[in-house]
Amino acid sequence: MKIFVTLAFCIAYFACHAQMKNSNLDYKNDTILKVVYKSKKSQKKDPAYFINGKHIKGFNPATIAPNNIDSITVFKEDFTIDTKSYYGQINIFLKKGYSPKWISLNDLKRKYIKSVNTPTIFMLNNDFIKLDYSEFFIDEKYILKLEVESMHKQIGDIQIVRILTKTEDNIKKANEIRIR
Repeated sequence: MKIFVTLAFCIAYFACHAQMKNSNLDYKNDTILKVVYKSKKSQKKDPAYFINGKHIKGFNPATIAPNNIDSITVFKEDFTIDTKSYYGQINIFLKKGYSPKWISLNDLKRKYIKSVNTPTIFMLNNDFIKLDYSEFFIDEKYILKLEVESMHKQIGDIQIVRILTKTEDNIKKANEIRIR
């Protein structure tokens, strides 16, 4: 009897909670606009990055040249540094003789951008940078180009600074000759 009740419960549970494919939906021709708000609460925890044993708070692996990396070690345990929780840690060891020239985005803006007081949104290649600009560091030697675009809107001036790194694709595009 216990087996029968357990089996009936399992069948009822899976019938209520199972996912089904709806063949009536056609997303390709769907005219209903879907809006998705992403909150920080729903985002997963990032790993902590260490370069040659030193913790770099705001770091993205795309900010350093891959050919300057000697080795990478990954640890997948949760841990905390200065009250901030991280999921795992990534230790990057650079090749001997190479020392990156770290610069924060705020310092990069002060050093290279004319309109320092204009609100700025940074992009790294094609991705928006969502971290604190004073704590996000990039190897200045690995920057190919800064593209600054001003957006004049009713709310005031905003500029978008796109940082292009020295990836193969970016170098190839920079060397293309375009005839118009």
